[in-house]
Amino acid sequence: FDRVVRKDGTVSWEAATPRRAKAAWRAVVRLVIRPPRASYTVDELGPLSFDVPLLDKTTVQCVRSDFNVQSDERKALKCSLWSRAFAESAPCVLYLHGNASCRIEALPHVAPLLMLGIQVCAVDTTGSGSSEGEFVTLGLREASDASSVASHLLANKRCSQVALYGRSMGAVAAILAGAKKTGFSSSGVAPCVVADSPFASLSQLVDRLARNAAHEALGCDGPSDIKKGERPIDDAFIRDVQEGRAEKIQRSSSSYFPSRAGLAESAAKAAIDAVRAEVLKRAQLDVDAVDALEAVEVLEAPLLLVAATDDALMPPRANAGALLRRYASKGCRRRDAELLLVKGGHNSKRPLTCVKKTYAFLGRHLLGDRFEQR
Repeated sequence: FDRVVRKDGTVSWEAATPRRAKAAWRAVVRLVIRPPRASYTVDELGPLSFDVPLLDKTTVQCVRSDFNVQSDERKALKCSLWSRAFAESAPCVLYLHGNASCRIEALPHVAPLLMLGIQVCAVDTTGSGSSEGEFVTLGLREASDASSVASHLLANKRCSQVALYGRSMGAVAAILAGAKKTGFSSSGVAPCVVADSPFASLSQLVDRLARNAAHEALGCDGPSDIKKGERPIDDAFIRDVQEGRAEKIQRSSSSYFPSRAGLAESAAKAAIDAVRAEVLKRAQLDVDAVDALEAVEVLEAPLLLVAATDDALMPPRANAGALLRRYASKGCRRRDAELLLVKGGHNSKRPLTCVKKTYAFLGRHLLGDRFEQR
């Protein structure tokens, strides 16, 4: 039991498990639709004019321009574009930030990509940063926002084509947006997509969070099928992907009230249903609609996935690994799929080798022979 002190000073003892389960359910709802909103000042975006050093030891003048784009839901989206001054229309990377973040997350990528001759655009998606909107949707409306911004850039001849680069929530949005095949180039298809730490589907994420919380609250081991999905990506996994073999993971089964695990599964099912209903009621978001696994199957753009080996929120095998397997399920596209595994957790700083490979991937697909010559 938990000792509960109310505002009027009265004290009562309440059963701990229902209270903790309700708290966990509310935490999942906040994670999905209303995480803390990142706040910042425009000055934190950096100077409006600055110099970037080039490989030949000269410098090039670059500029930042801020602008608004109207989303499909008529919300004002705050955007920034970093480009070389007085340069002809160049390719652009549209950066999509993670949950509870904003366009400032793109700043570390600005100078290196401008050095290569690639523009960088960043947007506060609906409900995040300085943009309008009450709720986020962990990828669904954020994907529509990305399409709106890309279409604006191309329609106003501010770039020649738009690649997508997202992290966490933004990674899912990048995959969902890229699967639409419209508004990113003259053919409509995005030249490439980089997805750092994506989740496979929102329904699976909610399922895993709720079931793990229920098992923990009742003091029993986590579900065996979830543990299997948390195993590391090894050589055998990569061979299976290359040879087109599917991985079968059976969900834990339990009879009616046979054990603590059975109770946990029953409690988790109730919590999942409650989360789905609350998210749909408050944000008009159908959890099943945020499905990167379904989107990646029709994605035509070359795909680079990045995952951290110790990512407890998005375990690589069950998320980036599952996306790689689904994307590569069509043999003709296996050569367009890449996976970078790095040490660290979900929000860890990516090592220099990973960053260089990411920029090389973007350079190859946006600049072609011009990049190879460098």
